[in-house]
Amino acid sequence: MFMKRRGKTVILLGLLLVLVGFIWWLSVPEVELAPRLTFAGFTNNVVGQRVASFTISNAAQRPVLFAPVVEVRTPDGSYDRWAAGPPEMPATPLLANAAATFTRQVPDSGMPWRLRLVWQLKPRQGAYDYANTLDSLLKFFRRASYPGTVPSARVWHSIVINPDKPQDP
Repeated sequence: MFMKRRGKTVILLGLLLVLVGFIWWLSVPEVELAPRLTFAGFTNNVVGQRVASFTISNAAQRPVLFAPVVEVRTPDGSYDRWAAGPPEMPATPLLANAAATFTRQVPDSGMPWRLRLVWQLKPRQGAYDYANTLDSLLKFFRRASYPGTVPSARVWHSIVINPDKPQDP
């Protein structure tokens, strides 16, 4: 009798350990390889405005979403979004093991600026399914207008690049 009870206890403890291990395995974040951002140079666009050219490459095994923002130095020494710059665009996807070049309008020469690139691994379909299920549950229980959730499996990270100030001829 004592042996049967002990066997059941061992089996239950084993199943509990397997369950805890599985939950822990799911909660460990994936290793993220940050995209590589490089400053390529200055040029002019078709309207004659000064633009900076950048190259971004993604060595990760999953697509990433990224959004570049030009920031200028404020009088107190911090950086803030450049108000005269182009409007912020929605995040751009970049496939796994791919590279892309993009340009951003920059302030006139002499004004200190930098490019902040925010990025994250693109959420998988499961994250979208989870967000949609959560939306429908919250709408059901609240019975009112609800703005909805945005799937984001990861936090947004940022890369900041300060291009060297070119010497004007």
